[in-house]
Amino acid sequence: MYTGQKSLPLVTAFFKSFNVQNVDDERKRKKANLGTVLGVYLPTLQHIFGAVMFLRLAWVVGIMGVGQSFAMTFLTCISLSAVATNGVIESGGTYFMISRNLGPEFGTAVGILFYLANACACAMYIVAAVEVFLVRFNTLPVEQ
Repeated sequence: MYTGQKSLPLVTAFFKSFNVQNVDDERKRKKANLGTVLGVYLPTLQHIFGAVMFLRLAWVVGIMGVGQSFAMTFLTCISLSAVATNGVIESGGTYFMISRNLGPEFGTAVGILFYLANACACAMYIVAAVEVFLVRFNTLPVEQ
């Protein structure tokens, strides 16, 4: 397999040589830039304004009740605030934050669940989008 000839360097190594002039620039480049707007506000708005939120929220509140829905939301916000305020969040997002505070074993378990939850959320978004399409063109009966 190896013929003794030198192989060409990777394209990423070629472009990396143009970006970094000295060690200080490389440290600045590695620093996480998760600001308030791009790191927190916009992803949260994307989840809030998703189709699942508008199509299923009334159903969830109807099943659980207003009190339990409020308690679930309140406890989620408080626990997230407790975990998130323990230091600077680097480029790992939710997984990094949980594994740093609760340990890598627990962080891995939560990371796998987070991955599976995002996969299910993607399927739910597709179903919700198709449902809106069917309702719009009167092919799905809607109770009035």
